[in-house]
Amino acid sequence: NIFNSYIISFYANLAKKTNDATYKAKADAGMDYWLKQCEEDETGEACHRHCEAFHNYYNNTGDKRYYDALLKMSGPLEKIGQSPLIEQLRTNMDSTMYQVTRGEDDESRQRLEKTAKRMIAGELDKDDINPVLYQENEFIIRKESFFIPWSQYIPAYRATKDPIYLKETQKIFDSANVITHLDQINKNNPSNLPVILRTLLDLYEFSEENKKEGYLTLAHQVAQYTLDNYWDTPENKKLSGDTGFLKLFNSKSIPDNSKYVGVSALLGSQFLRMSETVFYH
Repeated sequence: NIFNSYIISFYANLAKKTNDATYKAKADAGMDYWLKQCEEDETGEACHRHCEAFHNYYNNTGDKRYYDALLKMSGPLEKIGQSPLIEQLRTNMDSTMYQVTRGEDDESRQRLEKTAKRMIAGELDKDDINPVLYQENEFIIRKESFFIPWSQYIPAYRATKDPIYLKETQKIFDSANVITHLDQINKNNPSNLPVILRTLLDLYEFSEENKKEGYLTLAHQVAQYTLDNYWDTPENKKLSGDTGFLKLFNSKSIPDNSKYVGVSALLGSQFLRMSETVFYH
């Protein structure tokens, strides 16, 4: 599933940061397995959930096999109905294809922008499908408010550089008073934490100079909150003392454990992006 892609990317990022061959071997083994599954699947359905990992490997190696895997993704997604996850997969795929073809895949750009603009127009701002989480002054935050910039606006901005998508993302994080409401955001869905952290680091990367420091400071605060509440070690035992984030993201009611490993891997990749920062835990 899509979370395997985060696990592979995390090991690849960790290998690059540490020069540890054992991490690279883990990433390569996972990538080889899913690439083989993709190549052998005539429908392409085994490919589309590993868009991020295929894209990273193609950027790092230039190996045409990963490019071919990306090309193979578009077919099955066009046939699948609407859902938030499918919207995210389709947006990631379209953003990736527009980037790897260096802007030549105009069909992907059009789909990418159409989806993002539907979100800007408020298509998901409905109480029955996306209820209100909290209100900060006049600004309403819904349950999916932090996932939309991560899954729609940032990919659209990364591909097209149209400032409308960056401004929509900034509007959410400038208005939401995230730190004050972190307990509520976390209670709604712990997966919000790596999503918010990743988006804040993207805002730090893309925003104007006079706004960068504010987003980085906010990212530090979210990262510290995550460590304080989820870092489980023998010295700071939260649940089992197993040295990691996994256990508190896990739930016996959900059989697909790879999702929670994937959430932890996504979080780990954001900590690697911030590895020059000292956190106290």
